[in-house]
Amino acid sequence: MSCNTLEFMINHCQCESKTAEICCPAMKTSKEWLLELEKDHKPVRQASKEIVRKLRLLSNSHRIEILLMLEQREHCMDEIARKLKAKKSAVSYHLGLLNKHGIICK
Repeated sequence: MSCNTLEFMINHCQCESKTAEICCPAMKTSKEWLLELEKDHKPVRQASKEIVRKLRLLSNSHRIEILLMLEQREHCMDEIARKLKAKKSAVSYHLGLLNKHGIICK
């Protein structure tokens, strides 16, 4: 292995997309670098979990229909139950979830 090859390996990341100082800084220990990466990524991880939580909440057709109805105008629970052909207890459950997660307010 030549000196130039060794220098290239030290100064460049294995992914070859960035210099080592940007991607894999040699001056920091591996542990420090990994902790910094985790700290920088934490907001992205939290945002992704929030998006997944809201998508799961919206994965129910009754909840989507309720949101579409409420987008048009206010509805009482009886009206929503009749339109959905659902029990009031089920509508109450869906409204409670939507309210709890900040999608609607009472």
